[in-house]
Amino acid sequence: MDEEEVHIAVGKNSRKEKSNILWAAANFPRATIVLVHVHWPSKWMPFMGGKVLYKFADEKEKEMHRGRETKAMVNMLSQYKNLCGTRKVSAHYLTHDDTVAGVVSLVKKLKIKRIVIGSRNMSRQGALRQCCQVWVVLNGKHISTSNDHLEHSGNIGYGGSSDILASVHELGEESGYMTPPSDLADEIMDDKSSIEMDDSDPLVTVQVQYIDCSHPDVQGDETLTEQGTEESIASEEMESFGEEDADQSDEIQSFRNITEKAEKIMVTLLSKLDHPHIVRLMGVCTESCSLVYELLPNGTLLDRLSKGLLWKDRVRILAEQRSALAYLHSRRPHAIIHADLKLANILLDAGNVSRLGDFGTARAVHVKPLEEETIGRRTNPMGTTGYMDPVFFMTGELTTESDVYAFGVVILQLLTGLLDLNVAEQAREAVKMDAVHSVLDASAGAWPEVQAERLLKLALRCCSLERKRRPAITADAEWRSLDILRTMATPASKSRKWNSHGS
Repeated sequence: MDEEEVHIAVGKNSRKEKSNILWAAANFPRATIVLVHVHWPSKWMPFMGGKVLYKFADEKEKEMHRGRETKAMVNMLSQYKNLCGTRKVSAHYLTHDDTVAGVVSLVKKLKIKRIVIGSRNMSRQGALRQCCQVWVVLNGKHISTSNDHLEHSGNIGYGGSSDILASVHELGEESGYMTPPSDLADEIMDDKSSIEMDDSDPLVTVQVQYIDCSHPDVQGDETLTEQGTEESIASEEMESFGEEDADQSDEIQSFRNITEKAEKIMVTLLSKLDHPHIVRLMGVCTESCSLVYELLPNGTLLDRLSKGLLWKDRVRILAEQRSALAYLHSRRPHAIIHADLKLANILLDAGNVSRLGDFGTARAVHVKPLEEETIGRRTNPMGTTGYMDPVFFMTGELTTESDVYAFGVVILQLLTGLLDLNVAEQAREAVKMDAVHSVLDASAGAWPEVQAERLLKLALRCCSLERKRRPAITADAEWRSLDILRTMATPASKSRKWNSHGS
């Protein structure tokens, strides 16, 4: 038996892969062990304790996410290599949008003669059995060996889309670092992965971009073709531009008129807001298209938090802002969605009373009597990363629940003192470990831990990716934990309560 090399297909299940690697090492004692791994870029990435589609994230967040995934993949393959002790071990990986096709591509590119795999499903794939001898090993036990490749050994060649899609990379034996493209993931190569990769449009896009980079000659031809087409289209458009110019001018003017009308309606609505915890609109400067608000001398809540803030003040401010949002959401016939609630948009007056400001992204929604359940409208995603409702970000549907999501983030930030984008993820982990006290901001003083934990859990509901799980800001019963904390923080003689209408 030729024992020059034995290849082992590995995934992310370390317990299963460990037993299979040790089996191969014991049964091929004189062979060089080569680990092969198929990666497919993940479709989702972490976002404020939940997940968001990768294609909707900004470029910087994408780059950081792929970097974390690459590091995890490097560590995983390095740990697998270490299982073999002093044996000579190398590792190869590629990115692909289909696990089986990826393994077949690896087999062809590396000219693999035999491969050990831990999946019965994959072993039944004719394309793989025709390429090489397949040893099926499950949990360290040899199940079967295929010999189909002996009948087709003369037909193994390079070609087909799966070969073009993949590009093989090697894990350096000395350095332990990869030479990968920037967008890799550590998704596992197992039966579950094979099933879940069917709906993978974002992955196809990534692969096509990578193909273009790998084949400049093809890209060059396509570029020339597209350029010629664009020049032809541009020439035709120039000929008809004069005819369409008048119509376009009318359309633009009509759009401007509609926009100006909408702006005037919004300004009128904002000028009528009367709540002790909302900044007052003093006027409008038409020349600079600016709104003029009252002056609040103590800066933003973000600035104040960095200087230290007692838990009693934090709880008071949360209660004040909840009443402000309830006021906005309960207005009729036009409910108002702020759409950019964050620490930097909560201002403090001379008495450190909080006021919600910056209504530049606010939207008014006309509420009909029979449409009270869902209040929202479609618009372009806007707001601030970390506070923005992921559902709004993905669908463009802005609802009152979008403000609830942002308010949940504000609550978590005031409870923990953490300003990270993943504050919800950290809080959720603390709840899971029954260690909420460990994330409460000690600089705020001695929190009433039982009520603080209840409020933290309520904030996590606000940050749920399922909008139906978020508590309505106007539902007083949902906010009992906040009300209790507010009562504990405020002496009875000085207690002030504001209802949804600020009276």
